[in-house]
Amino acid sequence: MRIIRDPETVYNCYIQEHVTDFCSQPPSAFHLRFYEEGEFLCSPMQPADCLLLLLDGTIYLYGLNQSGRYLPISARSDVMLLGDFEYATGTETQFYAEARSRIRCLALPIEPNRAALDKDNKFLHSMIRSLTDKFSFQSEIEIPSSTIEERLMRYMQISGNHRIEGIEATALVLRCSKRQLLRALKKQCEAGKIERIGHGVYSLIHHQLPRLFSDS
Repeated sequence: MRIIRDPETVYNCYIQEHVTDFCSQPPSAFHLRFYEEGEFLCSPMQPADCLLLLLDGTIYLYGLNQSGRYLPISARSDVMLLGDFEYATGTETQFYAEARSRIRCLALPIEPNRAALDKDNKFLHSMIRSLTDKFSFQSEIEIPSSTIEERLMRYMQISGNHRIEGIEATALVLRCSKRQLLRALKKQCEAGKIERIGHGVYSLIHHQLPRLFSDS
């Protein structure tokens, strides 16, 4: 992890990323953090001391049960908040947030800012949306769907950029093998519903959005 505290750099990022839409804390309360692929942003052994506003990169958020089985929560490349669970409960996280690419995020120390955040309605609404989003993400994929193809298409529909980036991470989220996922991707590509745009990267064909499930 690399930390940047230069006031001008942090201020420019704060303004460019419209952080005032997220909370009312001033730029001076933040610093920048960079994580490399494979690093953990937080884990049960590495509790979050900051709220992390993910700006660039892809993370994989998951839990582990007693037998060591992965319990995926999300694999995201759009803006999201980490540290919300710790802030809300005052306890350590039970989840792992692993960088799947180079990560850039704005960090806001929790305890020095808690009193102000407790009175910040903008932040509290952002935190509620963040927690709800994480815990509804998996049910949105699984509850209405049965086949791998259906879970795949629903996952791509509700993901922020309507694409998947990384076969292994997506297979974990969809709870299938990589081979099963590749077969599903091939089938949906042949059906003209998605397209391959890079190694391990597939995108939803947007004109298919209105009828994704009507002809499954």
